[in-house]
Amino acid sequence: MRKILNACVAIVVAMFVLPAVGADAPVAASPARTLVLPASLFPAGDALQELKVTVACGYISGLRDIPELWDIKMGFDIPSVQLFHATVRLGSAATEGLGSWASSIRIVSIENDCFSVKVVASGRDQEYRWSGAQLHWTR
Repeated sequence: MRKILNACVAIVVAMFVLPAVGADAPVAASPARTLVLPASLFPAGDALQELKVTVACGYISGLRDIPELWDIKMGFDIPSVQLFHATVRLGSAATEGLGSWASSIRIVSIENDCFSVKVVASGRDQEYRWSGAQLHWTR
């Protein structure tokens, strides 16, 4: 009889304790995706001189195929907003259109509810802004 009582107590305790432990378990981040900026977003005759990317509720996990002679700064505005800022070091190094920047930034979403990415690109005489559905992604 005592064994049955102990087993019942163990089951009741498990029913209340295990869900609470599972609720506090960290949620795995979504896999990294590559931000794709279609060439059509930036006029063909303009040269990209500055690129800013703001990631809310996520982070930049990698960079690849970065054009030469660009300065890159990364930081956080607040803990959940990462800032990326790239500027051309020499005018002649400005890329025609978006160049290799078009698919060089890998981003991970931490919380889908508040995840957002905003991109600002500056050409010679004009600034271009994209966000939400204007941005494309690949795995």
